[in-house]
Amino acid sequence: MNSSVSDTLLATLLHTEEEVGRLKETLQAQLSAVRDQDPAALGETSEAVSQIARRLESLLARKAREAGLVSTTLQSRSATTDVGIEELPDDAARASALAGEIAEVESRIRLHAEETHRLYEDLAFALHFAAKLDADLMRSVWDARQPGGATVYTPDGATGQAGRNQGMLNQLG
Repeated sequence: MNSSVSDTLLATLLHTEEEVGRLKETLQAQLSAVRDQDPAALGETSEAVSQIARRLESLLARKAREAGLVSTTLQSRSATTDVGIEELPDDAARASALAGEIAEVESRIRLHAEETHRLYEDLAFALHFAAKLDADLMRSVWDARQPGGATVYTPDGATGQAGRNQGMLNQLG
């Protein structure tokens, strides 16, 4: 195995692992922002998630290219016989070690991805619940009626008696 090609693939996988870890942390922060009802933090974490997702897309495309290059290198290497027999044990040992490292990193990435997916599902539920609660609250305010002695501003700027069946909010906005 060409060590520089496989080392590059390993480096890409390690960077991917870091980004998936960042995504997991950011989703946790986003979930906390929803629970704490902090719209500023929610906006910041949403932007961060978007940026991390773009970087992950790029890394996954790079990983696919590099994995293809490793495969091509292995195929071309097996077809040639110009490697001396004394070089094979070192090359095979190095290839085996790199393959083990790559498999280990991919396993950790899958574990992070599963944890991140669970956080994503929790966040989706929390956001759906918050949106439903918001809609229910707005509906209750729209349906609220003014008390009998309430006054309102008329179009000419004066105050007048509110109608009994008039809602507190203009539903048209």
